[in-house]
Amino acid sequence: ELLFMRRRQALGQWGERVAAWWLAGHGYTIVGRNYRCRGGEVDIIARQAGQLAFFEVKTRRTVEFGYPEEAFGRLKQHRFQKAVDHYLASRAPNASVWQIGLVAITKTAAGGALVRLIWY
Repeated sequence: ELLFMRRRQALGQWGERVAAWWLAGHGYTIVGRNYRCRGGEVDIIARQAGQLAFFEVKTRRTVEFGYPEEAFGRLKQHRFQKAVDHYLASRAPNASVWQIGLVAITKTAAGGALVRLIWY
């Protein structure tokens, strides 16, 4: 089980690196990663055209058991929103316009990545 946990953690870290690279390539400046508070966590915080965007990253090796976004259920969305609210209150109290997105990543057989951005 420990090996499984390490493999899953490594896949998640790989997915977050891919997501940050992909977002940077699409005009986002990464301003924070893995923001944690008592309520939850935000994987990536970025800025584009002066607007903040908060991203959850979900990565899968295959879609055989479901798409990455299917793992972002109501409870995880609630915890994510709590972390976003905490960040805004403590670090960006004047931010009036911001977005929440999910970066869904599926690893390809060749070792690459299929990346999709889903806005909430």
